[in-house]
Amino acid sequence: MQQTDVETRLKRLEELCSALQSDLPSDAKALVTEINALAAEVEVNYRDLLALDQLAAHVGGGLLLDEVLDDIYNGFRDVIPYDRIGFSLINDGIVTARWLRSESELVRLGAGYALPIETTSLAGILAEGRPRIINDLGSYLATRPESESTRLLVEEGVQSSLTCPLLIDGKAVGFLFFSSFEPGAYSEIHTNTFERIADQLAGVIEKGKLTSQLAERAAAIEEQNRQLRALDDIKNTFIGMVSHDLRSPLATIQVTADLLDEADYLAPVERKMLIKDIKEQSGYMLALVNELLDVAHIESGRLELNRETFDLEALVADSVNRHGYLAGPKDIRVVLVESSPAVIEADRTRIRQVLDNLLSNAIKYSPMGSVVSVTLTIEHDVIRVGVTDEGPGISEADQVRLFEYFETAEAKPTGGETSTGLGLAIARKIVEAHQGTLDVESTPGRGSTFWFELPPTTVDP
Repeated sequence: MQQTDVETRLKRLEELCSALQSDLPSDAKALVTEINALAAEVEVNYRDLLALDQLAAHVGGGLLLDEVLDDIYNGFRDVIPYDRIGFSLINDGIVTARWLRSESELVRLGAGYALPIETTSLAGILAEGRPRIINDLGSYLATRPESESTRLLVEEGVQSSLTCPLLIDGKAVGFLFFSSFEPGAYSEIHTNTFERIADQLAGVIEKGKLTSQLAERAAAIEEQNRQLRALDDIKNTFIGMVSHDLRSPLATIQVTADLLDEADYLAPVERKMLIKDIKEQSGYMLALVNELLDVAHIESGRLELNRETFDLEALVADSVNRHGYLAGPKDIRVVLVESSPAVIEADRTRIRQVLDNLLSNAIKYSPMGSVVSVTLTIEHDVIRVGVTDEGPGISEADQVRLFEYFETAEAKPTGGETSTGLGLAIARKIVEAHQGTLDVESTPGRGSTFWFELPPTTVDP
């Protein structure tokens, strides 16, 4: 039967009963009154079932749990009054707030709030197996001042609550919390209403939960597939680098070694140049292999930090001095312009790797005779190390992709140095593993500042 047919017949029955009541004897009038009450009860039941049918239809269409709960919030006011509805799940004896909607913007007890159920009054509601009404939450709090959840609700302005257990095949799976900002909002009528529809409502919510879980698993699988595709791309790039970037220096080393094998006719200066070439090429190969191994460890989740307490200021000063010597051939000065004492707990080797990368990049892209400035500052216990160069700067487009694997900026090294496009990506991953941040500030034509910050937890008090 269509909804309009039922409503029309109920209304017609009310009209007939009203017309008859004025002309009937007292006994008959009592019967008519009972018929009116029965018609009103039928109408309430019909309205409840209609709301549930609409929810069930939505779930059958694939609604997620949050969407089911939104539908309850939007469509149940004719069934139970409320200004706020919360939903909590029970898992392993812990009740956890999962969802909330309220007419108020003030929320004190939100999603994620969790307590062992045995420490709350909810255990008693489950034992009794019926909804609980509190029509004066302020007075209730006065008798249970230790109840943090009640205090938070009162702070939100809630004055009345109807707490309804949800059971599937006799097993408690959660609670629906109907709340009103008005005192005395609930009565036995609302308890009876919920009990009448509790099984169907619990089933609808459970189906929505299962749909959400399936959607989350599908999203997780898709994310895993995306990561696998990304790893496959990295693997293919690795193979390309091994076949090109390693083959070329190996060939150079082999040719140079052959020349040294016939060193009898070579002058000492020529022999020294060949040895230098072998050192440079083998050094490049070793650095590349180390970077490739770092990427492999990072992407497989095997980047381990060997934390120790050390003097970061001394480490920065040592890196500045060492790179100042390495920058000598380009007449570049590396200067520590500002420094603060900083003792931290971190992976010393990895932090040095980050510093070496930032400093070597600054020297690599700086013009002859320029200055690379280094700072070590602490503000609000957050350590910040910055490396500023006087190079060509980096465009916004390059800044976006600069920390991706195998990406390099458009600017070319000023001394013909090589770049794998891995160093900055690895450096950022190392800093992030320390719960820190690494980024760049740059304006084309005005140099760049690469900086990293370590959180206050790494500072030794």
